[in-house]
Amino acid sequence: SATVQNCNITNNGDNVPVQEYAIRWDGTGTGIVATNNWWGSPSGPPGTNSGGTLGNVITTPPSTTPFTIPAWEAP
Repeated sequence: SATVQNCNITNNGDNVPVQEYAIRWDGTGTGIVATNNWWGSPSGPPGTNSGGTLGNVITTPPSTTPFTIPAWEAP
């Protein structure tokens, strides 16, 4: 399985003609582990197969607060 953790995953699929998913499992392997991510809400993504994820994606437990992203500075 693939793993996506400790990320801020927000503003995916808003105002687009076709529903987009932040994380979409394509059916290969055993699925995707996407725990401890900030989805813009302490309760996690909007719901499996409804805007946040599609397919076999494990999202619980989510992060209850956003992660601090350090500012990038050019060398």
